[in-house]
Amino acid sequence: MEKTMTAFTDDLCKRLHAELRDTEASSANTMQHAQRAVHVIQQYLQELKQFIVDNGFADASEEIRFFKEIKPDIYKLFIYHLRIFEIETQKPTGGTEFLKKHFERHLKLVGQHFIRHKDFYQYYRSGATHMDEQYFMRPKDQPTFFVSEYHGLIDKQFYTTYGFIASKIKAGEMIQEYLMTELIKITAPQYILPNPIKTATNLEWSAPKVALVELSYALYAAGAVYPATTDVKKIAETLSVMFNTPLGNIYKMYEEIRLRKKNRTPFLQALIQNLNQKMDFDDEYAR
Repeated sequence: MEKTMTAFTDDLCKRLHAELRDTEASSANTMQHAQRAVHVIQQYLQELKQFIVDNGFADASEEIRFFKEIKPDIYKLFIYHLRIFEIETQKPTGGTEFLKKHFERHLKLVGQHFIRHKDFYQYYRSGATHMDEQYFMRPKDQPTFFVSEYHGLIDKQFYTTYGFIASKIKAGEMIQEYLMTELIKITAPQYILPNPIKTATNLEWSAPKVALVELSYALYAAGAVYPATTDVKKIAETLSVMFNTPLGNIYKMYEEIRLRKKNRTPFLQALIQNLNQKMDFDDEYAR
């Protein structure tokens, strides 16, 4: 029996992330990992392209979902690691101030891309759908092949302009987080979390680490943390320090959460269930 697009892409993503984790573990440094990751992701993109060329899409909604969600979530990793490799290989010598300027320059480039596509960025991040057919379906008059700045010769069967922009937006957010982390490292201590957060408690997180990431993303998605511009990385770092639990790469862990087939939020649902049970018990006891 032939695989559906969802089944195929879910399996491909799981295999890709597993191989990227292995690559990271066996790499000597960030530069080497980024270089290896680029080659790994290229192979998976080729596999994904072949599946789409061979099978096509069941309908317009499947095509839209592919170019709006599925491919950007994979292609962003290619762009991200390619850019990290460039950033790392271009690191200047000469001390902290030169490094600081290097990272700030790349941060500015990411910001300029967001500004250049601010209307689409707002559309994409707001969850709007009214322009999806124009943005995420392949135009019939598109040339058969053309050159991309990131991936050489591109086949129109595997590309939409705004799907590519969506990939760059998602990669840009990851690059932004990487650059901010590097800036924090070289400009410490003024950017590290305040000492009271680090020393106020000796509490430790007893649930799996992925549950803490699940909670971090839930707080971020709900806008429950002030100021509203607080990014998910900051929320996760704060909880990580508070509970003395290093989290590692929260983006990879989030991808694993998102790709769960049945229940994507077991920890959050367990929290609700346990709290309701406690309140029910307390109600009985109070009578």
